[in-house]
Amino acid sequence: FVFPIGGWVIGAALVTSSRFWRRWEKAVAILLPFVAWVLMFLLSALLRGLSVWSSSDSRNPVIPTAYDLANVALVLVVLIPAGTLWLLWRLRGRDAPLR
Repeated sequence: FVFPIGGWVIGAALVTSSRFWRRWEKAVAILLPFVAWVLMFLLSALLRGLSVWSSSDSRNPVIPTAYDLANVALVLVVLIPAGTLWLLWRLRGRDAPLR
């Protein structure tokens, strides 16, 4: 639990202190996990609402099913590494810090 959060804090500090990144790239690096979490919660609420609405049997809408969790976790598993790879791709070939 400590490694992902601590790693993000250290990474955010390194990105903000580096002059190799543009401001909007720094914003993407810092805000991407928060955007992923918001998308995850919205997708979870949407899937939970659809499954409760379309289901004939009564189940607890507060407890997510494994199907809901798998779809929602896909957002985190895909979006955050894709954003990281995109930022690394943007960094390639920069020899000197930007002004």
